[in-house]
Amino acid sequence: MSARQTSSGRIRGWPWLLLAPALALAVGLLPAWFAPWMYDDYPRWVLLSLGVVLSLMGVVAAQRRLAARLQRLGRVLRQAMQDRPENRIQARAMGVPESAATVLNELIEQLHQSRSASRGESARLLAHLRQELSNERAARERAQTDLTEARAAAQFKNDLLSNMSHELRTPLTAILGFSELLEKTPLNRQQAEYVSTLSKSAENLLSMINSLLDWNRIEAGRLSLQQISFVLSDCIEDVTGLLSPLAYDKGLQIALLIYHDVPLRVSGDPVRLQQIVTNLLSNAIKFTERGEIVIRVMREQGKDERCWLRISVADSGRGISEAQMERLFEMFTPSSTSNRTPSSGLGLAITQRLCELMDGRLEVESEVGIGTTFSAVVALRPQLERDSALVTWDGLRGVRLWLCDARSTTRLALLHHLEYWGLETRLFESPRRLATALLESDTQGPRLVIAGITPEALDDVQWRDVFGACRQTQRPCVALISSSDTEVQHAITDAGAARCLPQSIGGGPLYQALLDTLAGQPAEPGQKPLQDLEVLVVDNTVASRRYVSLLLDSLGAQTQEAGDGREAVRLWRERRPPLILMDVQMPELDGPGAAREIRAAESGSGARCGIIGMSAHLEPEERQEVIRAGMDEVLLKPFDERQLLRTLRPWVQQCRPADPPPQAADGADAPVRLAHGIAPELAELLLEELPLQIKELEEIYMRGERDAIRSAAHQIHGTAAFYKLAELRASARRVEQSLAAVGKGLPENLGDDIAEIREATNRVLRELRGE
Repeated sequence: MSARQTSSGRIRGWPWLLLAPALALAVGLLPAWFAPWMYDDYPRWVLLSLGVVLSLMGVVAAQRRLAARLQRLGRVLRQAMQDRPENRIQARAMGVPESAATVLNELIEQLHQSRSASRGESARLLAHLRQELSNERAARERAQTDLTEARAAAQFKNDLLSNMSHELRTPLTAILGFSELLEKTPLNRQQAEYVSTLSKSAENLLSMINSLLDWNRIEAGRLSLQQISFVLSDCIEDVTGLLSPLAYDKGLQIALLIYHDVPLRVSGDPVRLQQIVTNLLSNAIKFTERGEIVIRVMREQGKDERCWLRISVADSGRGISEAQMERLFEMFTPSSTSNRTPSSGLGLAITQRLCELMDGRLEVESEVGIGTTFSAVVALRPQLERDSALVTWDGLRGVRLWLCDARSTTRLALLHHLEYWGLETRLFESPRRLATALLESDTQGPRLVIAGITPEALDDVQWRDVFGACRQTQRPCVALISSSDTEVQHAITDAGAARCLPQSIGGGPLYQALLDTLAGQPAEPGQKPLQDLEVLVVDNTVASRRYVSLLLDSLGAQTQEAGDGREAVRLWRERRPPLILMDVQMPELDGPGAAREIRAAESGSGARCGIIGMSAHLEPEERQEVIRAGMDEVLLKPFDERQLLRTLRPWVQQCRPADPPPQAADGADAPVRLAHGIAPELAELLLEELPLQIKELEEIYMRGERDAIRSAAHQIHGTAAFYKLAELRASARRVEQSLAAVGKGLPENLGDDIAEIREATNRVLRELRGE
């Protein structure tokens, strides 16, 4: 027998081996105790040994029986633990008391029942979990299907809205355009009111369409910003010039202050910036019944290389209550419940999101009965190195000017410009004192007079005295009037003013107007801005095409029309017009496709026409695709005369026929001097601009930015085309073509091509300096 219990259930035998001698000794000692005489002979030892052996045999037998019983008991218990209760504990067979066997059998039965119940519950729970898992999988599949369908529906809705937007804006452009043309024709008062109502209704409808489309694009996460270079003052002044007639109709004064520490040229999204200013200014006009509106553009202190601008629009309207302020930026909630003007209620919500996209914010301060100021803080990238190439502002420095304007806000805005331009300005409190001072002035009198007036000045004798004194003393007077009515402006000039301009005129146009007035140039020169310029107008919509053609005709251009891209390419091959205005979206061959064919046909000829795209809306990436297709710029519909002229400005001089080169004395052709036929200020501008452009190209090339290299080369190409620099233009064009020919990466000979641009640029600069 092993020392320990074996696998069969036997227990150790050494305790019994110790107990057996003790029993044998006890048996052997008993006779000695009770019958000592038995130890006197040998039989006593025999009996003693026999007793010992018998004791040991009894002990072993008892141990075996006990081990067998325990083994059977253990086997039954193990089977019960293994949930095999087919055997039960038998008290007699296992030597267990009956009561103990009964208790153990009951425990075994309870254990069996408990395990059976547990297995049943586990099976039920497992089935439930499997069903739940199956339901979750089915729900996930349904959700995935719903998500796919929702995305498809959202994409369909976006495409539908985009197409509807284009289709709606196209006739609206025609309505607005022809309304503008109709307003310039002789109309009686009732007809003028009808046309004005028609125009305002179309503008409101266009505004709501734009708001709904923009909000849909914002919600879908598809609204992105483009990064292009633009003149900040032009961007803001376009908005004030467009909306100021609405303010004048309500008798409101409107003033624009762009502080002089604000950079002239910045990089960003001018369209979205104009949308912010338009929303804020139109709201200010809508909710202001009397008083004034002041737009201020200020530079905030920034922490990085970006320029932080604060564009604030302050009005003297009814103000906003605290209850309205809580819901001010919620969508589909108009700014005021008392507003009767149609509105989508999205303007401020969209403006806030646009400010956030520009890493800025929209702030509001208001006091009921006093007015409201909205401030849009946005981040743009300044281009200070190009500011000096825009305007020098030296033409009026030191000129004596007398100013009379009773309106404090507009007077402040005027003084802001005049002091910066270096004029010696004297203020007059009333027109009577100005007229008296003019009549008493001698050689120390003013060279220019500015009169800030209202439409009621036509009936004011004092102002008529001022105009008469200006005419008598031959002091030219520029009248700034808070009206867009051309009849009122003509009446002011008939009364004696040299020029009459809307009071909302921007700083740049005012500066040029003062220069022209000082030089004695007439207010309406005989030659129109686009005199004899040939332009091909391409649009598949007849109304839009006719409007653009009539607008160009009124500016002196000679137009020809095409109904689609295919016809445009054919007419271009026949007539070779220097300028094309072409719609982007057209059936069959669209605008970009037609531009690619024209650019391919121009390749190697040295001649390049200007192609201006027209579109109701373009995303930034879509605009880049249009530019890469060969278009030079994109006009967003609807556009007015001012926006059209500003866009065409770089191409007007390029398309003018150049003066013939001088002939040598011996009859041979003299070498053409680059500066011949170029105004001195333009030659100076070229001297400043070309080094900046070639430096930018070389820096981008060192960084290996493919698209930026192509854009910089295209910029030099445009400059060379503008000034008719054939060699430089060919070098820049070669870089563009080599980049277009290579699908990815940079061409191997790109460095040599850029070196050729540098050499051509240096030759141009040497010729300009006369070296």
